[in-house]
Amino acid sequence: MKYRKTIGILVVLIALGMTIGSTVAGTFINGENNNVPFINPKSTQITIDVPELVKDKNPFYIIGKLTDEEGDAVANATLIVCINDKIPRIVTTDDFGQYTVYFAPRENGIVNVTVTFSSAIGYKGSSNSTSFLVDIPVDDLGIVKC
Repeated sequence: MKYRKTIGILVVLIALGMTIGSTVAGTFINGENNNVPFINPKSTQITIDVPELVKDKNPFYIIGKLTDEEGDAVANATLIVCINDKIPRIVTTDDFGQYTVYFAPRENGIVNVTVTFSSAIGYKGSSNSTSFLVDIPVDDLGIVKC
């Protein structure tokens, strides 16, 4: 039984390692060195590009990029973007590791943005946060004064 499990893991991990071309190294299973390869995932980094200050109600895009530890783009990765801890938005990076999120300012105050990458085969997860200020004149927001 132990032999079958080890062979099954070996076949799956070798197939994954060959598919994505990641580094392969030996590992221990049940305290024994079985020389079963595993994928050595790369660290990732997320950038977030937002203005420091928004002074009008015109919509714009929050943009950024997901890269690995070598600075290479991570394409077709799923990211979760949370703006002010409201409903998360799911976005996918393009071929260059870039993502965009539409944002339309509706009220004044500090806007917090968090972008999270859980992980994927060959990559470790990461997260990054930033904030910016929305300071639109009250008349431009369309708020009715009493």
